[in-house]
Amino acid sequence: MAGDRERAIVDYRAAAARTSSLPEQRYLTMRAARLAAEPGDVLAPVRPARRR
Repeated sequence: MAGDRERAIVDYRAAAARTSSLPEQRYLTMRAARLAAEPGDVLAPVRPARRR
């Protein structure tokens, strides 16, 4: 169902727990974290911090 943020977070976390691939775990965990942290645009890219 479109717009079901809470369910998407649960599903990303569950998928991360099931996979044995560390890169995939990191990706899925990050997607869940982005959804949980940003109430606005869900798919907005996270920009790396600038180096000084």
